[in-house]
Amino acid sequence: MKPSISIDSWSVKAVRRALSPLHRYFDVQLEGLEHVPAQGPVFLVGNHALLGIDSFVLFPALMRQFERVPRGLALRTLFDNPVMGRLLHEVGIVPGSRSSGVALLRNGQMVVTYPGGMSDSVKGRNKRYTLQWQERCGFAHVALRAGVPVTPVAAVGPDEIFPILSDRGLLPVSFLGDRKARAPAFLPVARPVRCVFRFGKPVQLPDLGRALDAGQDVPEAMMPHCASYAREVEAALDRLIQETLQDHPKRVRLLPGRR
Repeated sequence: MKPSISIDSWSVKAVRRALSPLHRYFDVQLEGLEHVPAQGPVFLVGNHALLGIDSFVLFPALMRQFERVPRGLALRTLFDNPVMGRLLHEVGIVPGSRSSGVALLRNGQMVVTYPGGMSDSVKGRNKRYTLQWQERCGFAHVALRAGVPVTPVAAVGPDEIFPILSDRGLLPVSFLGDRKARAPAFLPVARPVRCVFRFGKPVQLPDLGRALDAGQDVPEAMMPHCASYAREVEAALDRLIQETLQDHPKRVRLLPGRR
């Protein structure tokens, strides 16, 4: 894992050029930027959308705004393909694990993760903008161990980009690491939906005194604090999503030249 990735590296520049049309097509808007420091460690935790389209939109926007490379914690099965794995590493994406998240944050990086993972990204139309985190708290473990509070980021728009034909799980997604999982039937045509990413106030870490020393893992006795913090972040993100939905009721747009 590379401890840092230069914003001027050839791979990052290539990705920015390739994805730059998405910024205009989806009319990307970033709100609440005052909650995101321009330098130092940042731990962004958000909701996921079908095919991970939110990442393709958010990551270039973060680069554009902060001139730094966001380090995504991705599904580990994506790295099973050597070519794909090498490409992801070159642009700063790493296999999602607690140790890698902690190491990146301690190195002063901007880290992005989606606790719901595949469950959050393959949900049907009837579960739009609802968090499918299934009581996961690994990200809270990372935050406590690194000493960096979570900054929630609500993505509104990405859940509506691909038209859902059926909420029933029809398409197998075993390549994402779960043989039983199935994605809803959808049209692989991206609609011009305005994408708003709103950053909330960092959710302050619980005061554990000296229970966690530098380099120490979260002890068993502290695990309830991990779970409690995870649910606090989840609730904060859910509120942020609902507020953003209310503030942006109209999201599907007409492109220039269409009536």
